[in-house]
Amino acid sequence: MATSAGGADGGTSRRVVYRRFGGPEVLEIERRPVPVPGPTEVLVRVAAAGVNPVD
Repeated sequence: MATSAGGADGGTSRRVVYRRFGGPEVLEIERRPVPVPGPTEVLVRVAAAGVNPVD
């Protein structure tokens, strides 16, 4: 499933979120608008990341 990469074009991204501690069953995938960086900020595309509350 592809995601849009631009913030200015109103694209969306997929995010894995958790709202309580638990195993994989508490993870949820959400679609959110891609944030638009400010004049002194950058937008970084993350292809893979660990999901570990201890880190």
